[in-house]
Amino acid sequence: MHLFYRVRFIAAALLLLLVAGCGAGDGGGIDTGPASTYAGPYNGAFEATTAAGTQAGRVQFDVFSDGRFSGTAVNAGLGESGRVSGSITEANAFEITFIYPSGTYTVRGTVAVDDDLDLSGTLTDISGDTDIQSLALNLNRG
Repeated sequence: MHLFYRVRFIAAALLLLLVAGCGAGDGGGIDTGPASTYAGPYNGAFEATTAAGTQAGRVQFDVFSDGRFSGTAVNAGLGESGRVSGSITEANAFEITFIYPSGTYTVRGTVAVDDDLDLSGTLTDISGDTDIQSLALNLNRG
């Protein structure tokens, strides 16, 4: 009988050590990678060129440590306010989705980055229910 209890004790001790080690370290063993260079607040102007003319507005958002962002937009041409979400990669690939009551618009492209991490560029890869031909951005960090 003593052998049976010893084996149970050793098995329980090993299980306890295994479970105790699961939460140790830097975030439970999940590697989230380096934080995005662009993490922080951005705001600025955009101008969309459409078949009907141009629409201008303002956007502000916060880039999170993984490069994704969310925020708000006001489109003076549409007379609407909405939400934005998207992402920016370390290679400056930028995607932004505008969600207004009248429709959803997604634009992709590459942005230029200056020494202050301000972003600018003209994005032309368009998807969604839109007639946007290009979107010019000029965004300031901070």
